[in-house]
Order: sequence, then structure tokens, then C-alpha cells
Amino acid sequence: MTEARAVSMSSPDLDAIRAVLIEYQDAWNAHAMTGLEELFTDDAHWVNIVGMHWQGKAAIIKAHSVFHGTIFRKTELTFGDIGIRAISPDVAAAVVTATVGTFRTPDGTVRPSADNRLSFVLTKREGTWRVAHGHNTVIDTAAQPFDPVSSGWSSERGQYSWRHHDEARTQRHFLAGAVAAGTTVQRPRLLRARPAGQRREGTWRQASLMEGEGPGQ
Repeated sequence: MTEARAVSMSSPDLDAIRAVLIEYQDAWNAHAMTGLEELFTDDAHWVNIVGMHWQGKAAIIKAHSVFHGTIFRKTELTFGDIGIRAISPDVAAAVVTATVGTFRTPDGTVRPSADNRLSFVLTKREGTWRVAHGHNTVIDTAAQPFDPVSSGWSSERGQYSWRHHDEARTQRHFLAGAVAAGTTVQRPRLLRARPAGQRREGTWRQASLMEGEGPGQ
């Protein structure tokens, strides 16, 4: 088996790639599609946070134009850590941690500010770096303790159902939407249930709505 050789990248190329990513953030916040359009290759693909797959620059810009004229028109995107690695001298991958501000989905659901992780594949053509592929995913804070790599979790360490993380996420979105709408709500409690006759930790279940409970209780 041939050992893969690490590909190095020059400082000017790294700086150029980082500049493209910052330009993406700035164009996103300005809701300026002209600036965004200049950052993609003609054959670029984009997969958004809910799995929509847009193929070609024209489709990517059309979708962004619609969303930035509606649900994202007052939303800000803030980049944090930017990691870049070379795949070949003319191809690089970047992973960016970002915060997306509050917005309202087309069905009226209020989505609170959340951390996202974006992946970019960039290519250098005729001396210029451009985005050839992008993908965005939300960082689900309730799921992070179950990351086998960063947290060391395994099935033998804490028998918790993945259902807990789904219920917790649903509850957070429900409460955030209600608070943003100024609605008084009764908050569901998440209780840990231990199955009879078992010593190990049980699954999480959602209790019935408790009368008189509200956000923050």
C-alpha cells in the first residue's frame, strides 16, 4: 500500500482561501447576492441545513436570493474558527464554525440563534480560489455528549436513549418560539425513568404537561 503524502499549501493560498470565506460571511450579512455569486464556481453544489441540494451557481444564488429576501433578511451570520487543509495543490477543504442568528421559518416557526458547522470545498482555477461545494449543518448541543471522539462516549458508558436528545431539542425550539411570540406556555418536563428490574440507567421520557409550569421553571 502506498503511503499518502501530506499536501502542503503556501501562505498566500491559505490567505486567499480565508479571504473567500470571510467574503462569504460579509456577503451573507449584506444579503448581497452579487457579492455571493462571485465566490462560487459555475458548477458548484450546495447542500443546506435541511438537506436541500442546489446544483450549479444559478440555483445556489436563486435559493439564497429567495431566503435572504424572506426568512434571513434580518439574520446575521458570524464566523468563528476556520480550519483549512490542502487536498491537492489546487483543491482545499475548509470547516468553519459559525453562529446563525434568530430567524422564522416559512411555516412560522421561530428558530433561535444556533451554532452551525459549514464545510467548503474550494478549487483554484486560473489563479483564483472559488467555492466548488458547500454544506451546512447545525451543531446540536444536546447530542455533543454522545460524540464517541470528542467526549469518549460509548454504548457501555451511560445507557441513555437518543430519544432524550430529540426531545430536548424539540422542547428548546418549542419554548424559544413561544417566548419570541410572547405566549405563556406550560413546559413539558423531561424525567429519567428506570425500568423495573434493571439496574442500568433507563431511557428518558417526556412527562405530561404540568399545570402552572412555564419557561424557566
